[in-house]
Amino acid sequence: MPHVALITTAHPLPAVAVAGLPSGALVLRHRARPDGPAWTGLVAVPIGPDAGAEGVLDLVDALGVRPERAALGRVQPGLDLWAPGAARGPAVHVTEYITSDPTHREGYYGSQGAVSGPAMRDLWQGGLVQRFVGVEVLHDVVPGPGDDTPWDLLHVTSFSLAALPRMLGWRRLFDQHAQAAGYPDMRSLSARWAGQRTMHQVRSRLLRGPGRA
Repeated sequence: MPHVALITTAHPLPAVAVAGLPSGALVLRHRARPDGPAWTGLVAVPIGPDAGAEGVLDLVDALGVRPERAALGRVQPGLDLWAPGAARGPAVHVTEYITSDPTHREGYYGSQGAVSGPAMRDLWQGGLVQRFVGVEVLHDVVPGPGDDTPWDLLHVTSFSLAALPRMLGWRRLFDQHAQAAGYPDMRSLSARWAGQRTMHQVRSRLLRGPGRA
């Protein structure tokens, strides 16, 4: 799967730095929270499969800021909806920083690809979701300060604001995909996930994104 440079910053990026990023960059900001991420800026940029750590460091240099953390990641299979499909207009952007239990990581990642990926793709094709990206961290290039158990998975979802009322029926769709993957329903899969990972979820502001409306 494509590699991704992941960079978090303690402060939002200046506009000139955002404008200078390569095509395809996803840039978000959110408020720091006492019980959540201390950083406020996030940059995710698809890079070539051979770029590696050097490609991440090149982006850090191009930004001209000191990163809170910089890592090399790869897109999760099927969680590659970077740009709006049929959906346009205002959206609610949600960023999830996830720390999974290494003993359950393979199964957790696998169920994401088997259930969340196809379910969210259906919502994306139907115009309810504008963006759904999942990136697994491969290794740190610039480790975060004091990160004994850093997050290893990033999810970014953009929900179409006008379509939010229709999201009330999302569980039926997720149940169908969960059952197709061999799980009783989405509720049981969510309970399993709760024992496999911890998650910080924050509402974000989109500064730049592929195909931004």
